[in-house]
Amino acid sequence: AGALYELDNGLSPFISYAESFEPVSGLDRLGGTYEPSTANQWETGIKYSTPDKQTTGAIALYRIDKENVLTRDPNGTAYDKIQTGEVRSQGLEIEARSQITRNLNLMASYNYQDVEVTKDNSGLEGKTPVWIPDQTFNTWASYDIFNGPMAGVTLGGGVRYIGEAELDALNSDRVPSATLVDVSVGYDLGSLDSTLDGASVKLTANNLFDERYYSCFDGLNCWFGSERNVQASLRYDF
Repeated sequence: AGALYELDNGLSPFISYAESFEPVSGLDRLGGTYEPSTANQWETGIKYSTPDKQTTGAIALYRIDKENVLTRDPNGTAYDKIQTGEVRSQGLEIEARSQITRNLNLMASYNYQDVEVTKDNSGLEGKTPVWIPDQTFNTWASYDIFNGPMAGVTLGGGVRYIGEAELDALNSDRVPSATLVDVSVGYDLGSLDSTLDGASVKLTANNLFDERYYSCFDGLNCWFGSERNVQASLRYDF
């Protein structure tokens, strides 16, 4: 459920509420199945759009409370779980898009999140779960060439920032942040021949500079992030 009010100056304040559930697999120590994990979310903020819709943006604050999270069963072994855990996630999201010129399009987004275990039976209350960066930032720019010998070419490039995360469940150390660069070049084959209208090719390089970064579960279980990879694709729109 939600509500939004559009003002004459392009600003639109809004508020929304949502509920969700997620099935939980496995059995408890008595052989019973687990109930679905449930969550509720509140979000409020303000959106903006210019009259020509060429520039849009939004700022939002959110809070998500998740219940029926698996945690250690105090009456069982270290492997037995019960559903008394709770996790709270809250933060700020900012995003903006703008068609600067007929050729140039820009996009940027930022997310700050504070995630905390609010109820737990195994000493993790007050801790931050693993694999959750405190901040992320993404930006992308694309430039379309319509005239000259390079007509039909689209150049793109962007930066992804992944903030620090917790090394392990006890938050004994931090996983370093990483900054990754992605680029792309595309070509509209219809610029060569009208019979090829709707067909295009694209070459994309993710993590262009082959930055080494990590995600961890604990001090003995860390994985490398994706290395540089290059992909070529062919697309046809009917």
